[in-house]
Amino acid sequence: MSAEEEKPRRIKLTIAGLAVTFITCVCCGALLMMGFWSINRAMVTEPEKLDTLSADIATYTLPEGYSEIFGMDLMGMEMVAIAKDNLEPDATLMMMLKIPTNDAVDPAILQKEVESALQQQTSFQQLKLTLDDVETRTINGQEVTLTYRKGEDPGGTPYRQVSTLFETEKGRVLFLAQGSAEKWDQAAIDALFDSIR
Repeated sequence: MSAEEEKPRRIKLTIAGLAVTFITCVCCGALLMMGFWSINRAMVTEPEKLDTLSADIATYTLPEGYSEIFGMDLMGMEMVAIAKDNLEPDATLMMMLKIPTNDAVDPAILQKEVESALQQQTSFQQLKLTLDDVETRTINGQEVTLTYRKGEDPGGTPYRQVSTLFETEKGRVLFLAQGSAEKWDQAAIDALFDSIR
């Protein structure tokens, strides 16, 4: 493979790797990997700053009873986490991560790289998730692929996860939601998808 052919592949792998690293930090408390100082500076919890950060990712309406609980702006990637106002343990947690857009990166290939990396990430979290279903859905006027996984945590609690990649006027966004099957809130996920512009 020539150096010219290798360049787009390296970009794809780098973006997928950064996206999954970012999600891993959020999902499983692996914040120590990046250092407390960097995380503290990148973490956003103030409502006004969260509004600004989320508006830079996508235009959307929060599902009823949900709010943005924190965000991060790290290495040029912005992320916002959305959860129920009462922060129930094991409830559905939704995350949107704006990833750098590069014309050399094919979204379909990036989606496959992200799916592969998410599978590794769930192993790191000790969630034993396997592919459950693949659906297509319209988000912001685009047909996108939703990948659903199911499994359980080390204590045997059934878990679900869904991920997808879509475009907004603000850029390319990776969406990930996960939570226990008992508290899975598909209606809130659908409401969020329906509102994205």
